[in-house]
Amino acid sequence: MDSKLDAQVEKLDEEWIYLMLLAKQIGLTPDEVKEFLRQSL
Repeated sequence: MDSKLDAQVEKLDEEWIYLMLLAKQIGLTPDEVKEFLRQSL
């Protein structure tokens, strides 16, 4: 991968990690997050 793409992937990973931590903090289970994502498609 080129460095620009690497930076985009890294940013995306950081955003997903942040979102997953927020979900955990408010008490959502991994299954609840998965179901939410499925319904959003």
